[in-house]
Amino acid sequence: MLPLKANSVTGFLESNRESSFDSVRKVKFLELAKQAAENHAMPDVASICRHVGISTRTYWAHIDVDPKFAEAWEEVVDICESGLVTKMYEFAQRPSNYMDRITWLKNMRPQRWDLEHRVRIVHDSRPQNSLIDSIKTAIDADIVGELGPATENAPATRPQDAESH
Repeated sequence: MLPLKANSVTGFLESNRESSFDSVRKVKFLELAKQAAENHAMPDVASICRHVGISTRTYWAHIDVDPKFAEAWEEVVDICESGLVTKMYEFAQRPSNYMDRITWLKNMRPQRWDLEHRVRIVHDSRPQNSLIDSIKTAIDADIVGELGPATENAPATRPQDAESH
């Protein structure tokens, strides 16, 4: 693939070749895809590719390298998703359509309806424990340092201790 440059109007990447998937073709591709999605049909990528004069391989290559085009395609997919959610909700109103109801609830309100959805908070206290241990060691060293060196004949601190010698 030749180096691609951003079109100043659309932001889509394109090459200078006449047969390339340029901005004009990308806009047309997206219009056809959006039209299909708004008519509650998943856009047929292969058919749209043929219509604008590119291969499906070219389409996929541009989805991978052109972030603006990929973002515009995601908007088409969002329209398709919205239609599916609407249809799922419609079907869920039927008494026998338990799966539509639970699927809708699990996806739209997972915090309440998806048993697999868990908020898990993990706290690693090892760094704090290490810090606390080092502080304890420092405090113990300060206390020992204040007492001074141990002597062989340390004076008794309690009178009864002196009597036992």
